[in-house]
Amino acid sequence: MLKYLLDENESSRLEVALAASGRDVVSITGLKMMRTKDPKVLEFAHQEGRVVITQNAKDFKELHEASTDHSGIMVHYNQNGAALTSEVLTFAVKRAEEFYPDMSGQFVSLNNFQW
Repeated sequence: MLKYLLDENESSRLEVALAASGRDVVSITGLKMMRTKDPKVLEFAHQEGRVVITQNAKDFKELHEASTDHSGIMVHYNQNGAALTSEVLTFAVKRAEEFYPDMSGQFVSLNNFQW
């Protein structure tokens, strides 16, 4: 099963929901790495074999386009001004895992897996 690193813009509810669903998940906030620059977040995640989950799609897309040498990036976008709930995101992660059992070098939008 994949392991995850939640970027600092993710809610603690998502961390709890993913953990409750049996996933190995840690957060930038829980690791006390707030304000770590995005390239360092991605590098740390890769060293730990973790997929980054973030709302910061623009910056992480740029990092992905510069190099696919990472353990994977999952992004999500607000829809009609509203964020996806932790329950919807947990479901989307599960669906994305089925489609991408190896996330290495992948950039995936969780919005595409929420149904």
